[in-house]
Order: sequence, then structure tokens, then C-alpha cells
Amino acid sequence: MKFKIPSQGFLVQFISTPTITAFINAATFIIGSAQIKPLLGIKTGSTSGFVEALTTVFSHLDEIAWTDTLLGLSSLLLLMAMKNLNKIKTFPMFFKYLAISRNAIVVIIGIAVAYVFHINGIDPFRLTGEIKEGLPPFGPPPFSATVDGKDYNFLDMLKVYGISLITIPLVSILEIVSIAKAFSKGKAVDATQELIALGMCNIIASLASSIPITGSVTRTAVNSASGVKTQLGGCFTGVLIILALGLLTKTFYFIPKAVSYTH
Repeated sequence: MKFKIPSQGFLVQFISTPTITAFINAATFIIGSAQIKPLLGIKTGSTSGFVEALTTVFSHLDEIAWTDTLLGLSSLLLLMAMKNLNKIKTFPMFFKYLAISRNAIVVIIGIAVAYVFHINGIDPFRLTGEIKEGLPPFGPPPFSATVDGKDYNFLDMLKVYGISLITIPLVSILEIVSIAKAFSKGKAVDATQELIALGMCNIIASLASSIPITGSVTRTAVNSASGVKTQLGGCFTGVLIILALGLLTKTFYFIPKAVSYTH
């Protein structure tokens, strides 16, 4: 009698639909609430949680910058207006791609507005600021570290992370599978494939001193709204990021935070 070995992702099938729905909704609330502070130009306070984000906003109402607020709300209105451009029947292909590229267009407009003010000696918006140019050094991940003058070997690092060594991968798996199911529009999701992709990404990213990688609700939502349907979208994004880090970091300095947080 032969026994079929289950695929690596079979355990994910035990994650119930209510759990996935709750996770996506909670992530939406947390991410959405975190956008309010930069949208209003508030500089102080924490946005690490839903309640903290709202508390920060209401306790720092006196710090609201009308320039950032006006720019942020204008960006939101422009994004919503451009979303329906594909319904225009005249030159349908032109307006279709104009609607798809609306996120990039709004950011470019924000950069242009901030730059025009800057060259005239005025900086009315909170800007992204300096971004380190170039790619990070590639090499094996460090197995020792020095923090605040204290040396940590590999075992010490494991003790510091503690239970996080288990919870971070579990949350990452839950997030990537939840996002995949949420945006699959009812189609089957190969959890094993998702786990292999997640593992390979983290192994390769560790060679570039990356933070742990998982799925992104906001990026997936932007891709979905922009019409991305295949892995080529990720390849295209990767190429653009590499080119941007080498050529456009000075331009990114002028991205207003109120614009970047409206997407």
C-alpha cells in the first residue's frame, strides 16, 4: 500500500476563511489608519497600531499642516477621477493605459509641484528626504553583531529573537496566503508554490541585508488596481527599483509624503 506524501502547503488549508477575512480586514484598518498622520502633515506620535494611530491624530490636531492636507486630498481625488478614465470611449486604449498608470502620474505631479516650490525657496510639504544611493552590498548574512557596544554571537542573537523566530515565519505565511486568496477572485491557490516562493525570496534577500520578506497588502492592492496579472509585473518593478536606486534617488527626495501615502 502506497502512501501519498502531502505537499508542503497542505497545513495552510486548515486556515479558515473567517481567519483570512479577519486578517485582511484588520490589516486594512491598520494600514489605512497609519496613512492619516502623514496625509495631514502631522510629524509626531506613533502609528504602529490602529488605536495608537487614531489617538496620535486626535492628540496632535494642532500640528495639522494645511499644505500637506490639501495636497494629499487633491491626490486622492485625482486618483479616484483617473480610475474611471477607461470608461471614455474616445481613444479607449489611450485612456485605459492612462487609468492604469494613475499612481505613477500622481507621484510625478507631486514631485513636480514640490520641486517648483523648492527652487523658489519654499518647502511647504513634508518630503521623503535623502535616500541612500546604489544597491546594498551582497554577501552572507552576519552571524554576529555589535549593538550599543555589546557583542552578540549567533547563539546570543537567537536568544534575543526568542519566540519571534517562530511567530515571524508563521505570520509571514498567513499573510502571503491570505493575500493570495483575497485577490485570487475565487480561483484555487497553490499554497506550496507560495511557500516555496516566500522561502526563496527570503534566502536570496538575506544576501543583501534585507528585512524579512512577506506579502504586501498595499502593494498587491496597487498592482490589482493597476491591472497587473502576471509575474512580469514583479520583474518590471524590480528593474525599475534597480534603475531608480542608481539614477533617481535625488528625484525621490522631492516626493511629498502626503502623496506617497495616498496610494
